[in-house]
Amino acid sequence: MLQRTMSLKEMMDYRPAAADFALCPEAVTGLMRLCVVAPDKEKAYDFLRHMMNPPYRQLALRSFDDCLNTVHYDFDGSQASKPTFILMAEYRVITDKPSLQALMETVIETRTDAETDVIADCFMKSDEGGSCLRIYSHEGQVHAAMLG
Repeated sequence: MLQRTMSLKEMMDYRPAAADFALCPEAVTGLMRLCVVAPDKEKAYDFLRHMMNPPYRQLALRSFDDCLNTVHYDFDGSQASKPTFILMAEYRVITDKPSLQALMETVIETRTDAETDVIADCFMKSDEGGSCLRIYSHEGQVHAAMLG
């Protein structure tokens, strides 16, 4: 699971193991790593507010275990050549993959700031060999792909 001591690269490279799933409540069907890349901190958190407020709030509450208490990790890149703010989080999934995919595709598609890019890597207990479903925005479009 994501840890405060991890670097951004370590968080992006991390893949949950069977031992991670064993630490989760039985109802958890997977883990979703969310990466929000925005021009600034306010826009990154605007995406989270968008995801956790109507009309998506009830779907989020039914899709993620204890999602309102999820820990978020901030990486400030305001000194970079292209200033960015990166927000990382890990959500415990309690729904099936098709429902999760539909929710995240819709939330990303309807985000309020087109400059904010989002990557949601969904690691489901039922997936073989550590593969994950990646749902992401790129050049204004939302895409989904299975990664091995």
